[in-house]
Amino acid sequence: MMDNKAKAQKLKAEGNSYFSKGDYARAEGIYSEALIQDRQLSSLYTNRAMCRFNLRAYDGVIADCDACLAIDPDSVKAHYFKSKALLEMGADLDAACEWALSAYKACQALDSKSLQMTMTHLLRCRSERWKRRERARRREAQDLEREVLEMLERARDREVDDAQGELERTVAREEGDKKMGLMRDIFERARKEDDRKRDVPEWLVDDISFNVMVDPVMTPHNGRSYERASIQAAINNNAIDPYTREPLSKGELVPNLRLRQACEWFLENNGWAYDW
Repeated sequence: MMDNKAKAQKLKAEGNSYFSKGDYARAEGIYSEALIQDRQLSSLYTNRAMCRFNLRAYDGVIADCDACLAIDPDSVKAHYFKSKALLEMGADLDAACEWALSAYKACQALDSKSLQMTMTHLLRCRSERWKRRERARRREAQDLEREVLEMLERARDREVDDAQGELERTVAREEGDKKMGLMRDIFERARKEDDRKRDVPEWLVDDISFNVMVDPVMTPHNGRSYERASIQAAINNNAIDPYTREPLSKGELVPNLRLRQACEWFLENNGWAYDW
C-alpha cells in the first residue's frame, strides 16, 4: 500500500503527462490532488503554477509560487513564473523586474542551463517598464504643452482686450501669436530629439548573441567581455574562448563591474535599447 508521498509522486507523473499534451486544466486538477497527499513537495506548486499561467489564472500563479518559495526559496521556476505572471498582469512592473532579476540570480547560483531564458525575460520586463514610463513621460509632455499654450493664449487675449485702439490690439495679437509660435517650436524640437536616430554603442553589444549586455564578464586571456549567459553557453558547448580558441572554464570568468555599471546607466537612460 502506497504512503501519501508515493501517491503524490504518482499523481505528479500523471499530471506531467496531461501537461505535456497541453491539457492544462486536467493537469492542474491532478496536481491539486497530489498536494492533498503531500503539501511539502515544492515542485507540485510550480507545476500547478505553470498550468495556471497557461490558463491565464495569474493570481493563482503568484499564490503557488509564493507557496513554493516558502518551502524552497531558491526555486528558479517560482521566481521566474511569479515574474511572468506579474508582467502579464501589468499592474506592478517594478515587482516583475525584481522577481525576474531574482530568477536570473538563482539560475546563476545554480549554474542552470536556464540562464539565457531568465536573462531574456529580465530584458523583456525592463523593456516593458521603460515603455510604460516613456508613454507616461510623453503624455505629461503633451499635457504641459497644452497647458502652456493655453496660458499664453489667455495672456494674449487679455493684452488684446486691454489694448487702446486697433493698432495696439493688432500689435498685442501679433506679439502673443509670436510667443505661442516660439513655444510650439520648442516643443516640436523636443519631439524631434526624442525621435532622433538611436545607436547602441559597440561596447554595450555582446559579441556572441549581439544583444545588449546586462551582466558582462571578462575572460582571462585577453580581457574581452561577454554577456554571462552567452559565454557560459559557449563554454558548455566546447569549453574554449570564442576569440582566442584557448581552453576556458566558467570558473575563470570575472565579473566586469565597471562595464556593468556603464551598461546599467545606458539602459536606464535609453530603455529603447532593450529591444535593439
